[in-house]
Amino acid sequence: MKLPKNRYKLFFIFAIAALLLNFIMSTVAENAVSEALNPLLQKETLDLIEIFVYMVIMTPFFETVIFQVLPIELFQKIKWSKMFTIVICAIIFAMAHAWDYGFVYALLVIPMGLLFAVYYVVLRERGRVLAILSVSLIHGILNLVSFFINFY
Repeated sequence: MKLPKNRYKLFFIFAIAALLLNFIMSTVAENAVSEALNPLLQKETLDLIEIFVYMVIMTPFFETVIFQVLPIELFQKIKWSKMFTIVICAIIFAMAHAWDYGFVYALLVIPMGLLFAVYYVVLRERGRVLAILSVSLIHGILNLVSFFINFY
C-alpha cells in the first residue's frame, strides 16, 4: 500500500480511521466505555475546564510520549521489527488503560493503540516532532468527542 506523501491527507486518513474505530468501540461496548469514564465523571473537585484540559490536551500528549514515542524509539534502537514494536506498543497502551478502566475497556483500546503506533511509525520518517504532534492531535480529537458526549 502506497501512503500519500501529503501529510494532511495522511492525517485525515488516520483521523477518519480513528473516529470510525472509536465509534465502533463505543457502539459495541457502550456500557464498558461509560463505566470506564465513571472515575473521571465522579471527581467533584474538577470543573469542566480542568477535565477538558486533562482529557483533550494533557492526556493525549503524555500518552503519545509514554506509549508510542518512548517504546518505539527504544525498540527501534535495539533493532526490533516495526510490526513487533507496534504490537507491543498497543499492548502496553491497553494495559495502562486496564489499570484505570478495567480489562474489557483495555481490550477495546488495543486497536486504537495499534492505530496510534502505526501512525507514529509512518510519520516518524518525516520527523519526530511531526509524529508526536500528529498522533497527539488525533488522540485529542477522539477525547474531545468523548468529552462532548459525556459532558454535554
